[in-house]
Amino acid sequence: MSRDDGGEPDDPNSQLLVFVHGFSGDSSDWNAQLAFLSPSFDTHAVDLPGHAGRPAPAVASVASLADSLCDAVESSGKRPLVLIGHSLGCRVILEAYARLRGRLRGMVLIDDHSMAGKDIVRAADHFESVCAAIGFAAMIEPAFAGMFGPGSDPALRDRIVARAKSIDPAFAAALIPDGIRWEAQVPGILATVDVPMLIIQCTNLDEKLNWYFLAPGSKPDWVRQIEAQVPTTRFALVAGAGHFVQIEAADRVNRLIEDFVGSLPATRAEQGSAG
Repeated sequence: MSRDDGGEPDDPNSQLLVFVHGFSGDSSDWNAQLAFLSPSFDTHAVDLPGHAGRPAPAVASVASLADSLCDAVESSGKRPLVLIGHSLGCRVILEAYARLRGRLRGMVLIDDHSMAGKDIVRAADHFESVCAAIGFAAMIEPAFAGMFGPGSDPALRDRIVARAKSIDPAFAAALIPDGIRWEAQVPGILATVDVPMLIIQCTNLDEKLNWYFLAPGSKPDWVRQIEAQVPTTRFALVAGAGHFVQIEAADRVNRLIEDFVGSLPATRAEQGSAG
């Protein structure tokens, strides 16, 4: 965890914004959001198991990472939650939804790379076969470099690529295909979601895990799937930024999160205090 900015743990008026990084990331990926939002909201950024020096879980899976997230926020008391995930972190917060739904006010999904509308099994098999053939490090370097556009900061790109290459390859080789196959559960999870959602997107993946940047006005199939099942979903395309949009376009992402959280329906406790 990088930071938990106060708030009484059992104060139902003190909502907590929980930030969950993506694969090979860490809580520092949210530094710009914490700096901008913590004056107005309580914030908490987690470091998932297997990342940032934390031991890897016994089973490398979306489910095990979600269990760790749930354990972390359950220790924060009874405050209402807004879960904010980036990339793999989006899957982690969706997996955590069932366990935390009684406390959730909303969810923010930032540049997930769902295979909705594509062949999940083929994508997972492709990753495993290429990883076995050339090794994790050789595969992950161009994959992560492709997350950045021509206007990206080279120093940021190099730092993120180096961080990805340093993660335990056995952990990564198990977690990534699990994260792809996990997507088969998404329709069932979405059928239970009863809180507003915000999707912030700028890139997407094909079945061979090649990145491409979304053109203005475009919308991935998986976003349409979520909108169909969760009518309160909002969508924002941040064109021109790379996959780490919360770093590269921090001001835009900060304002989108701030506006979304500010628009969420008041809790019963907040309604009572207002009256």
